[in-house]
Amino acid sequence: MYYFVSCCTIQDKVVLLHKISSVMTRTENIDFIINELMRMNGTRRPPETHLLQEKQRLMRALINLWQPQPLSAEFLQAQDRELQAQAKDKGIVRCEMLDRFTVRSETEDYISQNLTSNSETVSQRSSLTSNSDSDLLSVWQGDITRLQVDAIVNAANSQMLGCFQPLHGCIDNAIHSAAGLQLRQECWEIMSNRKPQVGTPAYQAKTSEVIMTRGYNLPARYVLHTVGPIVPNGCPTPTQRQQLSDCYTNCLDKAADAGLHSIAFCCISTGVFGYPQAEAAEVAVETVKQWLTSNSDSALKIIFCTFKDYDTQLYQRLLHG
Repeated sequence: MYYFVSCCTIQDKVVLLHKISSVMTRTENIDFIINELMRMNGTRRPPETHLLQEKQRLMRALINLWQPQPLSAEFLQAQDRELQAQAKDKGIVRCEMLDRFTVRSETEDYISQNLTSNSETVSQRSSLTSNSDSDLLSVWQGDITRLQVDAIVNAANSQMLGCFQPLHGCIDNAIHSAAGLQLRQECWEIMSNRKPQVGTPAYQAKTSEVIMTRGYNLPARYVLHTVGPIVPNGCPTPTQRQQLSDCYTNCLDKAADAGLHSIAFCCISTGVFGYPQAEAAEVAVETVKQWLTSNSDSALKIIFCTFKDYDTQLYQRLLHG
């Protein structure tokens, strides 16, 4: 491939050639990742594409399909380089940028191009109110994999290995895809150690159980994986309500025991798990407030991360009350 460089100054030419080199380097890197993932997964390569976005989609689909197995240092270096570049492209939202009860919309965030860390986020829409219960609660609307907090909460299934459905829209898929294969590997090691003996069926996590892993390529340091109740008929029972409450309490206890200073919750059990959004939000806010009351010396900053406008409105209403 040839590039015709017609710039006014030598400096302009250097900048353009650097950009071309960076694109080529990233393309070659992601091609190596895809080839290695196909080799490990035993899959055949689809038709060639030259679009970076399509290569990234293919890479994510192959990550979703991957079964735990040894990973080479060369592969991990290539994978981490690409996933960290993707995190930078999306923009990293720092915990300290979120004021109490501030609702921030990801679609309205402005990521400053002049900051070398690419992590300063300024919201063009915010709603700040005072509340006597706590100065530690906030709501942020957007992609939870952008949050630079001590821990984010993943709504996991009982296998605790992430979503294996390629490109699925669940939060489990998004978190594992952004963290990289090390996350599934660590989850697999934890779950394997919980099997009663070799040769027995894989251990299934109980509802409300929590495991803690590193965050790897996520801006978050750790991930707390919890299994929420499944409500197929959309009508939660008292037992399921208590199970959902226990998810929040167990995550908060785990975060406090680990000495963490901030945690971001997704909307556990909503979506494909079928728990009604409004009722789930009520349980979440009520449980968190009760935990803060019982742990009055805690300085743990708690963020409710929503994705849909409706969920954001629910949490606004509950926190303003």
